[in-house]
Amino acid sequence: MGVKVPAGGPGHASPPAAFEAEPPRLTTCLNMTPVDYPDGTTGAPEFPAHELDLTDAASIEQILAHIDARIHAPLGDAWAGPPGTDGEDEWVDDPAEEAWAKALSEAMFGQRYGGPGQCYFGDSKWDSFIFSRMQKTSIDNMSQKVWGVRKKATAPATWLEIQIFKKQLEKDGRRIESAMEDNDDPAISICCACEHNATYGTIMRGFTLEQHMNGAGWAAGQNPGRPIFDAGQFAGGKWYPTREATLDVAAGLLKTPPIGPGTIYCYNPFGDNKRVTGFVPIGWIETDAHGAPAIKAQFREKTLNDITERKSQYATPKRQVDDPTEQLTKVEELNFTPSAPTSESDAANMLVGVPLPATGQRKGSHIFFVLRVSKDKKRIQKFDTSNGHPLDRHAGDTVMDPLGKAGIYDGISLTAAPPGNVFCGMGVLPTAPVALDTMADHIRRARPISLMRLVIAERRPGPELSDRHVLFVSKLMRTYDDDGQNFWVSKCAWSLRNTPGFTSLQPWWIIYIPRMELARMMWTKGARSRKLSDMARDVSVIRRMKFDKEQAKKTKKDAPPAPGLRYGEDYVAQIVLTNDDRGGALYWSRARSELSFGVTNEQIQGNPLPNAIKDSVAPVARQGRDPKLEVPWNGERFDDRYSDIDITIPSLFRDGEDTRSASAHDAEPIATDDDHAEELRMSMIDDEPRTPGEVELA
Repeated sequence: MGVKVPAGGPGHASPPAAFEAEPPRLTTCLNMTPVDYPDGTTGAPEFPAHELDLTDAASIEQILAHIDARIHAPLGDAWAGPPGTDGEDEWVDDPAEEAWAKALSEAMFGQRYGGPGQCYFGDSKWDSFIFSRMQKTSIDNMSQKVWGVRKKATAPATWLEIQIFKKQLEKDGRRIESAMEDNDDPAISICCACEHNATYGTIMRGFTLEQHMNGAGWAAGQNPGRPIFDAGQFAGGKWYPTREATLDVAAGLLKTPPIGPGTIYCYNPFGDNKRVTGFVPIGWIETDAHGAPAIKAQFREKTLNDITERKSQYATPKRQVDDPTEQLTKVEELNFTPSAPTSESDAANMLVGVPLPATGQRKGSHIFFVLRVSKDKKRIQKFDTSNGHPLDRHAGDTVMDPLGKAGIYDGISLTAAPPGNVFCGMGVLPTAPVALDTMADHIRRARPISLMRLVIAERRPGPELSDRHVLFVSKLMRTYDDDGQNFWVSKCAWSLRNTPGFTSLQPWWIIYIPRMELARMMWTKGARSRKLSDMARDVSVIRRMKFDKEQAKKTKKDAPPAPGLRYGEDYVAQIVLTNDDRGGALYWSRARSELSFGVTNEQIQGNPLPNAIKDSVAPVARQGRDPKLEVPWNGERFDDRYSDIDITIPSLFRDGEDTRSASAHDAEPIATDDDHAEELRMSMIDDEPRTPGEVELA
C-alpha cells in the first residue's frame, strides 16, 4: 500500500496494482513508495504530522542524521514500491537490461536543462570531453597529442580534433581503440538538453563517440552516416529516414532490425530537406564562388532561426507597399519571386528567394531515446527532457509537480511516439558492445559534477520567511565523496522523504554547478578524492595569476583578490529540492536554458527560492542585512537561538573537513610563485570566465 502525499492536498492510499500496465518509474517511486515515519508521527498515513522543538539544536541533529542515512543508501528501496513493481511482469524480461534502465534513471534523474559545455565552461566545445568522462573507454581529450593535431586548437579536443586524430592513427595502421583507455573514474553532467540526454543514453550502453559517432553527440534532427548505423561495421544498427521510420511502436518493433532500448527518435522542422528557400531583402544577398546567389554569412543564422516560425517574414515572399492616401505601409504576400528592383526604394522593400543549407537545430527540433520495451512488443517507455505529458492519465504522482510535471526523467508507457514537429527519422542501435549489467555498475560509479548545500528552516510561506527562521546552513560540499558514494539529484530527493519535524521544519537542498577552473578540476579524471577546499585554493591561485597579468597593464593598481570561491563566477545554484508538510519530496525549481534566435537565455523553472533561503546561501550579504549572518563559501551557520551547538554533524555536511580549519586555510595569502602554481599555469583555461553563450538547444 503506497502513500501519496502531494503538497497542499490530503494524502491518500494508492489502490493495489495501480501501475500494472506501467513500466517502473523512479520519478513516481520517489514519492509513492512507502517510507517509515519518524517516531512520534500522528495522523499517518492520511494526515501525517510530526513536530520538533525549534529551540533545541538536537532537532537539527535528528534531521541531519536522517538525511545522511538516506542519501548514503542505495535506491533499491525506492524501486520496491508499487510504481516500481506492479508492472514488472509486463515490462521486465532481461535482468541485465533492467539493471541498466534503473541505473540510468538514477544517475540522470532531474538534470537541469541546457548544454553541458555551456553550463560548466560557457562554451559547447567542451561537450565531447564531458561525454568522454562518462564512457566506459575513451581517448584523453585533454592530451595535447589529441587536441594538438590542429593548428590553433586548445584543450580539450573537440569532435573535429578527434576525427583528425583518428585519421592519423589509420595512416599508421592503427585503430582508434589502440589509443583508448578504460575509464575507472566516470563522471556525469547534471545539465542536459535533449541531444545531450540522448547521447548519454547511447554511451551508457557502452558505445563511444570516437568509435561509433564520428566524435560528436547526436543532433536533434538527421543522424545518418554515423558508423553506429553501418551494419558492415556494427551489426544490428540502422538509421531509418522519414519514409521508413514510424511513430507506431508495434510497427517499429516488427522492423528488421527492430527498435529497442537506446533507439533515438528525431524531429526537425526541416525534415529530410537538405536545402530550404529563404526570402530575404536583396541587400542580404551576395554571389558565391560559383556565381550563384547566396545569403551573406552574417544573415544566415537569423534566417534559418526565423524561417521555421509560423509567421516568419522569410518563409513566404512579401513586399512592403506604401499607401499615401491612408498614410500606412502594408505587407503583401507574393506568389512569385520579384524581378530586379529599379530603384533603391524597391530594393529595400523587396524580398528575394535564395536557397540555403537546412542545417542546425532550429525551434521545434527534438530527440529522445527509448528506455524500456514492453514484453508484448506493443509499448515503449521513453527517457526524455520533456516527460510532462500526458502524466495525468494514471494515478502516478511525481516529485516534479511544482514544475508542472515537466523535467528529465523516466516516462509513462506509449503505444505511439509523439508526433513532434516534423518527425524525420529514428536510429536503432546495434547490440551493446559491453554487457549491460557491467554498464549498470559503471553508471552507478559516475560522480555528478556538482556541489550542494543543505539549509534547514522553519516551515513558513516564502514571503513570511526571514533570517531568524533559518536554523542551519551547511558548508558547501561535493555531490560525491572519496569512498565511491554519489549523491545524484534522485538520491537528494529520496533523502528528504519524511524528515523528522516535517510539519514544522523544512530542509532544502541547493545544488550548484561549478564553473570554469573549478569545473575543470572537478571533471579531471582521478579527482574524486580532491577536497573542495584544496580545489578552492588552486582556483584562488589562478585568479591571482590572471589578476597580476592584468595589473601589469595598469598604472593605477587595484586591490588583490581575496582567497576563496566566488558565487556566480566559480559556482552557481541550478537546482532546488525540498519536501512538503507531509514528508513528500518536491523538485522545487531548476535553471533552464532557452534558445531564442541564436541567443541562449537562462530562466528559472518552477517556484522562486524564498529570499531568506537565497540570502542564507549567498556568499555576500545583501544590502541592509546583518553582516553577522553572511555565509562564506565554506561556512556553516546555526541560528543564534542555539546556545549550545555541540551536536554530532555527519561528515557529509562538512565534506570531510572541520569548518574552522577550512576557514583558517581560506584566509591564507595566495602564493603564485611556487612549483604548484607553475603547474596550474600550464593547465589554465584559455578563456576568461563568462556567462553561457550561444548553444543549439532543441
